[in-house]
Amino acid sequence: MSTATVDLNKTLDLRKTKVLDLKKSIGLEGQVAKVKLVLDFSGSMGNLYRNGSVQELVQRLLPIGMAFDDDGEVDVYLFHHGVIKVKETMNINNINGFIDRAIAGKNMGSTNYAPAIKSVVEDSATVTGSAEEKIKTGFFSSKKITTNTYKQEDTPTYCIFITDGTNDDPAETEDMMRNVSRSSVFFQFVGIGNASFPFLEKLDDL
Repeated sequence: MSTATVDLNKTLDLRKTKVLDLKKSIGLEGQVAKVKLVLDFSGSMGNLYRNGSVQELVQRLLPIGMAFDDDGEVDVYLFHHGVIKVKETMNINNINGFIDRAIAGKNMGSTNYAPAIKSVVEDSATVTGSAEEKIKTGFFSSKKITTNTYKQEDTPTYCIFITDGTNDDPAETEDMMRNVSRSSVFFQFVGIGNASFPFLEKLDDL
């Protein structure tokens, strides 16, 4: 193991300790969750991958996963107009260079949140029922959507969702987030880059 890897692991362990202390101080000591990381892989993210910003951010966030995760492994997804589940799970031993390995040979696309949210929920929660619901989309218009009822799993899922800005499917994403509220899957949206994030702020209010 290289000196750089050893130093990085020490830093991650220190950050994990700080997160554990924070958990204890706010009454979450002993709380575990399945932790998943979802990364925007749209064309606008290209420079943030190339200059190491995504790798750096992931290294800062991994200790949160380490402090909550039930098995020390974090599932990783890339999203654009579709979803790519990365075969290699992320942990303290393979974090160095993980992002370059995860994106190697893959093509970027547009920015669609809803398919990624759906994929995480389908991997994490058990659907116990579904029903059609009519929602209002404008002053005179409405549409029908399918809403699911989920089993409240004993171990919840905590998903860190990283993006650099506006998505192409806001209505579908809002529908998905309303639906997800019936599950034991919790999303933390994290902005990266210099863009403004009005839609992420709106999701916080849903």
